[in-house]
Amino acid sequence: MIFITYENFDWEIYLNINKDLNNTNTNIYNKETAWYHWLNYGSIEERALSIYNNTNIHNGRLGNLFFVNMVLHFIAIKYNLKCRYKYFDKFKQLGVCLYVGKYEYPDNIIITDDNFLNIIKSAQYNKTNIIINNENWFQTSEFVTFLNLYFNIPNNKLNIINNNIFKYRYKSNNDLFVHVRLGDMKHRMNNINYYEDILSSAKFSKGYISSDSIKDPLCQKLIDKYSLIIIDKSEIETIMFASTCNIIILSGGTFSWLIGFFSFFSKNVYYPSIDNPWYGNIFKNLNWTSVAL
Repeated sequence: MIFITYENFDWEIYLNINKDLNNTNTNIYNKETAWYHWLNYGSIEERALSIYNNTNIHNGRLGNLFFVNMVLHFIAIKYNLKCRYKYFDKFKQLGVCLYVGKYEYPDNIIITDDNFLNIIKSAQYNKTNIIINNENWFQTSEFVTFLNLYFNIPNNKLNIINNNIFKYRYKSNNDLFVHVRLGDMKHRMNNINYYEDILSSAKFSKGYISSDSIKDPLCQKLIDKYSLIIIDKSEIETIMFASTCNIIILSGGTFSWLIGFFSFFSKNVYYPSIDNPWYGNIFKNLNWTSVAL
């Protein structure tokens, strides 16, 4: 990644991008005070330092940023872009190697859901910086196909496999993993019948469960009825562990999708069929099994 020093730190751009800092209450008013904030808070919060070639400016969470980061990654390879990625270290831990190049250019282009794949694939564009904003999420079925091909290239696939701290579990268990997304989407994902329809017919040795709301009655009912073991790990370690299980039951959303996407050796991956989902068309092109929610 690009190393930020006091000398190359542009404090005025930092405050302009992070507008919540640009007021009298924060007491940030010059380079010294802005640098202090960046060192002690901004770098930890992964705040953006530039609008160009930078995904830190996007407010999506880990699953969403996988798609956003991969768009920048492919364009960075194409143009050798000097860039920054939100959650760079987390994705590196997972085995996703995001490209950081050397150059910035005089021209800029805003990346949108409509043009990003054409920019990645086409030769018609000149070398340019790219600008990513919060209005675009890049969650299309065409991009999922593109990503699937990319991560099935042997070296890219092996990076994910070899970085998995639970890799000894691959192809050596008949375990089942359930991911229950509730939180702010509980009103969309609180149908216990979806999970029970699969659990009641699945044949597995051990069952595991992870959720953003593990104490919710829905989770507790599943835990009690099917003797599920709670997995309470970091986001990355949860993806690693879950993706080694032979049977996987996903919820809606991009974090759950990531679990399935990196489950290279799982026998069955199930996902909910949701009308008008809050995420893009990302589940249908991966030979997974759709189950009515």
